[in-house]
Amino acid sequence: MNNGLFVTLEGIEGTGKTTQREEIYKHFSAIGLNVVQTREPGGTPQAEKIRDLLLTPNDEELSAKCESLLFYASREQHLNGVIRPSLATGALVICERFADTTEAYQMAGGKMDQGFINDLRKHIVGETEPDLVFVLVMDVEKAFQRAAARGALNRMESKGMEYYQAAQEQFVKLAHTPHPTTTYSIIDADQPAEVISQQIIREVTDAWERKQTANNALFPLNNLKG
Repeated sequence: MNNGLFVTLEGIEGTGKTTQREEIYKHFSAIGLNVVQTREPGGTPQAEKIRDLLLTPNDEELSAKCESLLFYASREQHLNGVIRPSLATGALVICERFADTTEAYQMAGGKMDQGFINDLRKHIVGETEPDLVFVLVMDVEKAFQRAAARGALNRMESKGMEYYQAAQEQFVKLAHTPHPTTTYSIIDADQPAEVISQQIIREVTDAWERKQTANNALFPLNNLKG
């Protein structure tokens, strides 16, 4: 058992995950916590190369099964190169996207078989499931407009509204499915960013304290409330 806390930010494109990842990192780093912020697909040099394959538009289309395998190849590198070593040192790991993204995108949007995706998750993720997952949700059309306003859409962003509507519905379904070790929190992403940050930071603080208490850790908790 380690004293780290694994937190992930999930949701379709345009819901503000990157902004919130950076705000969490700044807040907890400022009070002296060892914080690692990372993202998927990617997180290590080799995993970032796989990210380029997944996100760069190309004339050769990838099947949903190929996408799933690439996501999990990247995740294997990421888990072994960043996430597990960081958690072993007792760090707070903040990851933008993780295995729930693959389930939402490939199962709902890509129509992949649930058993296939579940087997990949079981064999690659194993016991390294997040402690806390924030699912950011908002009107799909508005989120899509936000994503488009950032510039040219990448390969995943250009899949269209119907794909993202199905994916968001799957995210919400996952958040309402009981899980033995993971707590899910659905966040209204249409609120001001600072309001969202305050809620997330409060919930991460509470989760950190519970984890440290359960593990009899020695990290001082009284300054985490900020």
